Amino acid sequence: MITEVDADFGVYDGRTFKTSRFEDYLARNHMWWPRLETGALALDDDTFKDQARNYPQIQPLRELRHALGELRLNSLAVGADGRNRTLLSPFRSKTGRNQPSNAKYVFGAATWIRGLIKPTEGTAVAPDFRHFFV
Repeated sequence: MITEVDADFGVYDGRTFKTSRFEDYLARNHMWWPRLETGALALDDDTFKDQARNYPQIQPLRELRHALGELRLNSLAVGADGRNRTLLSPFRSKTGRNQPSNAKYVFGAATWIRGLIKPTEGTAVAPDFRHFFV
């Protein structure tokens, strides 16, 4: 998603939103943007929503930032091979269950997001067995 949307804006460095690049984009396109008392750009979703009414061209960027925030997948521990590996923290709970970080573990995200997980051809997704053991 980032690659497709950011092609029009150039404000991401990998998965990181760069404020300085966004400031450059605003200047190039002669767009006014609210600032905080500190002088930094206001980058909250409400500001993006308001500004998208004035500048409809930034709506895709707003939707991308909102989706990334909702998905909370920015911190997934994904290796170069595209696989999610994270510390499962075995026996961390009082009941002896695993407690991996929800931010780093793909099965810790919202249930509806699991439908987005697609194995490559010839591979499979391992089910989340931690809920079967008591």
